[in-house]
Amino acid sequence: MASGVTVSDDCKRTYEEIKKDKKHRYVIFYIKDERQIDVEVVGARDEEYDKREERANAVTDCTTSSICTNAKAPQNLPRNRNCS
Repeated sequence: MASGVTVSDDCKRTYEEIKKDKKHRYVIFYIKDERQIDVEVVGARDEEYDKREERANAVTDCTTSSICTNAKAPQNLPRNRNCS
């Protein structure tokens, strides 16, 4: 990245586990030592959105998160959505 901030291998792996495998409900990322994006918290697949909200509010530093949530597709069919 141009800013000199890198992405950790754990961060890449966890994001892919959410995006492709739907393994986790959410992940909260943070910038470690102003140099690297890393994983702060990983939410279990059966964890509710409210728990993520609690954990996100408890973090004092700047963070971002990726959430995999349930949604309805056309014809009211259930489907998972990755909302980064």
